[in-house]
Amino acid sequence: MLKSVAVGTLLALLALAPNTALAQPSDLLLPSQASTTRPQGVAMGRRSRPVRVSLPALARESIKLDLFDDVVVTVDRVLVDQPGPDRLVWVGKDEFGAQAVITVAAGVLTGTVHMPFGIFEITRDPGGDYRVVEIDPAAFPTEDPDDAAAGLDLVSEVVTDPVANTPTGEFSLTGTPTDIAVMIVWTPRSETAGGGRAAMDSLALNLVANANQVYVNSGVNVRLTLAYAGPISFTETTSASTDVASLRSPTDGKADGIHALRDTYAADIVTMLGEYSGTGSCGYGYIMTPLSSSFASSAFNVVDRGCSLGNLSYAHEVGHNQGMLHNRADAGGLTPSQPYAYGYQDPSGAFRTVLSYGSMVRIPYLSSPLTTYGGRPTGTSTEDNARTLSLNAATVAAFRGGSTTTTPTTSPSCTYALSATSLTFPVGGGSKSVSVTAPSGCAWTATESSGWVSLNTTGGTGSGTVVVTTTANGNGSTRKTTVKIAGLNVSVRQRY
Repeated sequence: MLKSVAVGTLLALLALAPNTALAQPSDLLLPSQASTTRPQGVAMGRRSRPVRVSLPALARESIKLDLFDDVVVTVDRVLVDQPGPDRLVWVGKDEFGAQAVITVAAGVLTGTVHMPFGIFEITRDPGGDYRVVEIDPAAFPTEDPDDAAAGLDLVSEVVTDPVANTPTGEFSLTGTPTDIAVMIVWTPRSETAGGGRAAMDSLALNLVANANQVYVNSGVNVRLTLAYAGPISFTETTSASTDVASLRSPTDGKADGIHALRDTYAADIVTMLGEYSGTGSCGYGYIMTPLSSSFASSAFNVVDRGCSLGNLSYAHEVGHNQGMLHNRADAGGLTPSQPYAYGYQDPSGAFRTVLSYGSMVRIPYLSSPLTTYGGRPTGTSTEDNARTLSLNAATVAAFRGGSTTTTPTTSPSCTYALSATSLTFPVGGGSKSVSVTAPSGCAWTATESSGWVSLNTTGGTGSGTVVVTTTANGNGSTRKTTVKIAGLNVSVRQRY
């Protein structure tokens, strides 16, 4: 097991290594001789296996993830960021809908992989070994919709097996994003069960990165910034709703110091991770209804550590603090912060968005009529949490004096979505189509500069299609280039 690698070293590799070397996929996960018994504290899953991690692989443009013998995926890097000293965020995708979010803190890695047919976590267990877990959605606690009427939300996590859908919705976001500062603290029980301080720091970083990727997928120009993460002295009760009330109260003697800490770091939203799955709860969060700056004193939520990551429970509860409701049938009769502030359930039962209840798979998208998943819309004009967040974000960001500038990219302005962000061709060459989704009147261009790739068009207005064609590959090795369509990068790889 690789316990520590300086993040600065990884970033130096990114800058100095030859492009040809960085373009070759590298294995992030390696075989391990650790016990195959899944220890207590690891996320609820269908199966798990021990692994070692190779942190230098994150210097590559692509990484290969051998999750299980029958689940192997290669993802191309779409984002790499260093949010702080000894911190790294790496996000990758493939052309079939896989999305990997990898974070490193103090040399400890945390990973999530969302695929059309499953969700996987890579975490370090309490014994110090890394494990891959295939999440079992049906193992998460059930909902309690009666509590929604009280302004609190109990996350529902009962879902069926995912269906084979390929998502679209890679957006070109313009303007300065609205930054919402968040604070994540955790209980001593969570730190022990979660593998220690560094592992919890890495988890907190991944929770924020996953939420930010949900926003990118949904075309929302909003970003969470992790202002503070650390342990607090707090003993969970058997009721998450009781504990979130204690977290919010500045005078009950249970977590009063959290408020001074919040002010010090100017955190707009505060989350506490605890151990609640055994109590039948994945999380509680106060819901901002109506939209108001006075909600600042209630911008608190509690999330079960085991539910927080692959199940997107952190993004769900933060969404309530931001003024987003469940799907209409499970919204508890609350008055929405915006008329369309509801989650979405696909009528055929194929999926549900982050804020929705239901028994279908939860996808990393907010409801929006401008994005699709497997060719199906992820929302309607009356179920549009992406637009809700775009409009509410400035108010939330000002809870503790942050930015008040927002660009509501999901309103009828020029946003662009592609049906694919990576294409793979055989050695003999061929053609593949990339669909562009854009509002009427919005212009876009398509360009390439490799010499072995050609496009059928140089651009268009509104929705359209770009046909990407490659010649036969006689170079003796795999080659790779990038095509830019509507301001978005499309990775093109041709095998040899």
